[in-house]
Amino acid sequence: MNGTSLWWPWWWWSVLGALAGALAAPWGGEQQQHTLLSLLLVAGAAAAAPALATLAARWLGGGGLDQGSSTSADYRVTQLVVYPIKSCAGTSLTEATFDAHGFEHDRRWMLVSDTSSSSESSSPLFFVTQRVCPTLALVVPRLTATSLLVDAPHMPTLRVELKSQAHVARMEQMRKELGLVHPPEVEARLAEEAKRKQGGQEQVHVAIWSDKVPAIDEGDEAAQWFSKYLKRPIRLVRVPDDNQRLVPQDYRVEGEANTVAFGDGFPFLLTSEGSLAGLNRELPEPVPMNRFRPNIVVAAASGRPEDDVPFAEDTWGLVRIGSHQMHVVKPCTRCKLTTVDQAKGEFGSAEEPLRTLRRVRSSPDGKSVYFGQNLIHAAASGTVRVGDTVRVLRLTQRPVALRPPAPLPHE
Repeated sequence: MNGTSLWWPWWWWSVLGALAGALAAPWGGEQQQHTLLSLLLVAGAAAAAPALATLAARWLGGGGLDQGSSTSADYRVTQLVVYPIKSCAGTSLTEATFDAHGFEHDRRWMLVSDTSSSSESSSPLFFVTQRVCPTLALVVPRLTATSLLVDAPHMPTLRVELKSQAHVARMEQMRKELGLVHPPEVEARLAEEAKRKQGGQEQVHVAIWSDKVPAIDEGDEAAQWFSKYLKRPIRLVRVPDDNQRLVPQDYRVEGEANTVAFGDGFPFLLTSEGSLAGLNRELPEPVPMNRFRPNIVVAAASGRPEDDVPFAEDTWGLVRIGSHQMHVVKPCTRCKLTTVDQAKGEFGSAEEPLRTLRRVRSSPDGKSVYFGQNLIHAAASGTVRVGDTVRVLRLTQRPVALRPPAPLPHE
């Protein structure tokens, strides 16, 4: 139901009143006419009640029906995915809790090039992804209560203890409160062990595109494991407890945290099943959603494929997912990573879907292609669940600019 159709009960009542008068006239007495008219008006009110109730609920829940806002709960969450190690395999969830930086455990670890033995050792360690190492798609991280477990073909399971700085500090404070004081040489050894369990010898600086941010090294064992698998010097790092990395300045939302972990630039990526279906109709062979590595996937609440309008999310400015508001701030620019077959860990031979995206979803200057939308959350924490309603509260003031689709090349 669109915004216009919500108003039909008011003019329908007028028509109903006139119709009732015309029908009642031949019935004779005034008492009988009033009785029939009353019955017809009660029936009309009953028919109008659902639409009026919906209108009232949306007015109260959405802060009013302003210009350009959606008045329909049209979508629902169908998938939630986190990627504990940036550019490695994802983990599907039925519910996901978020904090100031995005979903918990999403892109909280990352691989970087180890330049410790080169002339670039003083430079930030640059991040490594499937763009250059497509076999990372086959690296499967798993989280337990105490460890990050990592598996890959022909490799033993790597175990990385979940020892954050805050956890180590709490344990140290408890030890001192219990009077568990050791000789100085033992204290030194324990301090070194605690430092190792935090993730290595010291804090390092890493580069994610143009961002230079601090990170905690996860130690030599993890570095050797990944270096052996990728056949190049690699180190595993994690987000520090006091992470303050900000989203790009042009897209920050006043009053929100605007922080992100090791994602390319934003805390959440949303895609829709309708957009994937629309793209697949243009492709020589369809691709699955995992090519685009989203956090949140949505589809029409009706469940009817014809209601999944391709790229409807291009028009969204503010949405409510479950009970949490999220700002839709920027279309996601896509790259070579979309051409990696996530099941095989190798690049596809036809450069798809990137080749088709260049034809149908390209920026006016042809330098960027888009699929999905980046989000910034309003609440400091909360939980999103598969099945949650997605309501569009406001349309965007920054419509996605695209050049006209190019025609298919002649065979």
